[in-house]
Amino acid sequence: MSKLDILVVDDELALLDLIQSHLEHADYQVETRGNGADAIALIEERYFDVVISDFFMPGNLDGVDVLEATKSKWPQSEFILITGNPSVDNAVEVMKKGALDYLQKPIDFEELQLKLQHIEYMKWLVEDSKNIHEAINVSEQNAAQTIRNLERLYLNIRTVCTKTSEFLANEKLDPYDRIEKAKESLKAIL
Repeated sequence: MSKLDILVVDDELALLDLIQSHLEHADYQVETRGNGADAIALIEERYFDVVISDFFMPGNLDGVDVLEATKSKWPQSEFILITGNPSVDNAVEVMKKGALDYLQKPIDFEELQLKLQHIEYMKWLVEDSKNIHEAINVSEQNAAQTIRNLERLYLNIRTVCTKTSEFLANEKLDPYDRIEKAKESLKAIL
């Protein structure tokens, strides 16, 4: 299973560097952006398995805007919101818009790691499920082709057997000719 490709968005550059350092140390691929506008521009260009974004950022675009842009462009991307001011209303709002989870500041890196491992596992299950589904489809196609081939073979054998029986039952032919024609007829199925 490959590691997640993660975008981290936060206007606090020290925190951004700290998160990036922890994630890269855990072998994740990490990109960072210091504001919502830059993050949305990058999201428009490429897919990330996970976007982790601060809720409140200066400027016109905040974490909810980053969430909406992410889910609009890449619905399969997971989103974790970071907030220093957790409220039930904010959590409900971001969950309704597609966020998987949120983290409180100061960030507990063990909690973040557990959330990312959960996402990795879920993505692995989805991929594994797709692979199993594809294998089942291939197996079903192969089985259907085998059944069609067997049906054709059965009809061919049945036709040859009917023809052979007709030769053997034809009293207009002498017995030797009947046997020879029956043998020739049987060669078609061998």
